[in-house]
Amino acid sequence: MATRVPLTHDTINDTCIYISSEHTLLCHVYAFSMSNFKLMEAFDELKAYARANKIQMSGIVRTKAEIEALQLTLPQAIAERQALFNELAVGWKNKLATGLYYGFVVNDDEYIALKETLHRFSKTTQGNTVLGQAIELMSKLSDGLNVKPGSRIIL
Repeated sequence: MATRVPLTHDTINDTCIYISSEHTLLCHVYAFSMSNFKLMEAFDELKAYARANKIQMSGIVRTKAEIEALQLTLPQAIAERQALFNELAVGWKNKLATGLYYGFVVNDDEYIALKETLHRFSKTTQGNTVLGQAIELMSKLSDGLNVKPGSRIIL
């Protein structure tokens, strides 16, 4: 008889899926919403910070155009990611109900399908995807708030 894998965390809610055993992290993902990407507000905050601290900024027009383009496509990208998140949540709830047994990495078709969905989910924020660009831009904008007065910010 197969031995069930004891899980140390099995949290599944509207914003997070966190499944792990003592030595293996099986799934740890978060859902995004438009509130995570307040690009124009962050851009305006950075401009105000730069103005107040006499910091030169370059790339303002290009960055503003990039933000406007991203805000048109971001809702669709977030909806696609949310659909994959929901698919993962349902799949993991079913998997936890049936149980994970040792040898699951190679013998469990349901687990393998979940890993494939997790891979598709992870790809939504990588490379040149809309969410990847938005995350990178948010990072640039927040990093700009750490620039010392009298310096230069290149966006």
